[in-house]
Amino acid sequence: MLLNRSALYLFESVCSVAPSGLPRFLIPQLREGPILDFELVPTIEAEYLSVKTTLEYTLENMFLLIDKVKVEAAKAKRDRVLIDCRDFTGHMSEAERFLGGKHIAETYGSRLKVALLMPGEQITKLGEMTAVNRGAKFLVTNDEKEAIAFLLS
Repeated sequence: MLLNRSALYLFESVCSVAPSGLPRFLIPQLREGPILDFELVPTIEAEYLSVKTTLEYTLENMFLLIDKVKVEAAKAKRDRVLIDCRDFTGHMSEAERFLGGKHIAETYGSRLKVALLMPGEQITKLGEMTAVNRGAKFLVTNDEKEAIAFLLS
C-alpha cells in the first residue's frame, strides 16, 4: 500500500517520537536549522506581535511555523500573537489539525495568547479545540477584528 506524504508524516509523528517529544522527522532539520518553505513577516504592534505568512501547507511547514512564531514572540517580548495565514494554500486533514492543535498547546502552553487568521473555508475548529482543551489560549477565525479583540481581552 502506498502512503502519500501527509499520511507518512502523520504516521511518523504519531508512531515515532524522539525523547525530546518532537516527531523524529523534524529532528534532522532542527539539528541543521529548519529550512522554511514559507515567508514570515513579523510586525511589532503596541500590544501584540503580528506575523504574516504565505504558507504552502505541509505538516512539516505547520510544525515549523508554530515553532518559529514562538521564537519571534520571544524576540519581540510579546505574549500575544496574531498569525495571518489568510494566504494559506493546500489542504489539512482533520488528523493534521489535531496534531497542529496538540503541538500548539505543547509549544505555547498558556504563556502565549495566539489568534490565527485562516480562510473561512479552511476553518473546522478541531485544531483550536485540541489546543484549548490542552491549556492553550488559542483562537482560529477569519475575522481580523474578532482575532484582535480576543488578543486584547
